[in-house]
Amino acid sequence: MKTKHTAGGRIPGDQVDKVNARFRQQQSDLNLQYRCDACLHHDPDNHSCSLGFPTEVFGDGPHRCRTEDGALVFCKYFELA
Repeated sequence: MKTKHTAGGRIPGDQVDKVNARFRQQQSDLNLQYRCDACLHHDPDNHSCSLGFPTEVFGDGPHRCRTEDGALVFCKYFELA
């Protein structure tokens, strides 16, 4: 099934769970590293980003690539530590 995108790159809310499930499978299969704790900019002592970006989106919760409203979860400053 092809995912339909809306304005701003969001996907419809009814597709979020399916897309996130596929992402979780790919993350597991490929051992994708994308969270703050794997990033060079992560400050483990303060649980913060050295560039000042919020870290809540990539926290310890379930692996996901889309928020509940269909927005892409992505940090363009991620650098593998």
